[in-house]
Amino acid sequence: MYLPQHFKMPETELYDFIEAWSFGTLITTQSGVLSADLLPFLVDASQGCLYCHLARANPRAGSLMQADDLLVSFIGPHGYISPSWYQSPGLVPTWNYSSVQVRGKAVALGDPDRARWVVDALRQKHEAPFEKPWLLQEVPEPALRTMLDAIVCFRIEITSLKGKAKLSQNRTDADQLAVIEGLQALEGGEGRDLAESMEARRLNRPGSAN
Repeated sequence: MYLPQHFKMPETELYDFIEAWSFGTLITTQSGVLSADLLPFLVDASQGCLYCHLARANPRAGSLMQADDLLVSFIGPHGYISPSWYQSPGLVPTWNYSSVQVRGKAVALGDPDRARWVVDALRQKHEAPFEKPWLLQEVPEPALRTMLDAIVCFRIEITSLKGKAKLSQNRTDADQLAVIEGLQALEGGEGRDLAESMEARRLNRPGSAN
């Protein structure tokens, strides 16, 4: 990750970012072969690890522990930034985004109770917004055991963690405000999400009067 100092995300934000944007890309290399899978992750900041699961039928489920390199990429709101929004002349288009990259080593969780815990913890996280969350107990136990047998759960022990928030911090305050206004005017929620990220970063920057 190319990481200019003015875009470096504070270490105190990294785990919270993963918690908020937990659908990541698991990337590995093994014997010169590059592979990638999109997966939902759980993060445990206190233990410095991630949890995930792969289908047992996925060839990587049996080889993830032997990966030469393992990286998980998480990305938050992102979008195109038009130079027409800037107050300053002579600027060019860019793309604003926030991302956290994790490197680590995978350990298979062979204990069926741990696999059940991973699946149920993911359920709790993503069912939490619902008025009546779906419960794992709604699946008959024999069917649930069959489904759990069809996956392999992993703990990824984090060895390094980096975050980048490229949110126009290198532009004037007037340009940042103009970009935020331009994003807010776009149709769809992603522009608004990116604008909110920019505004939060702008208000919390060192030297801000807010």
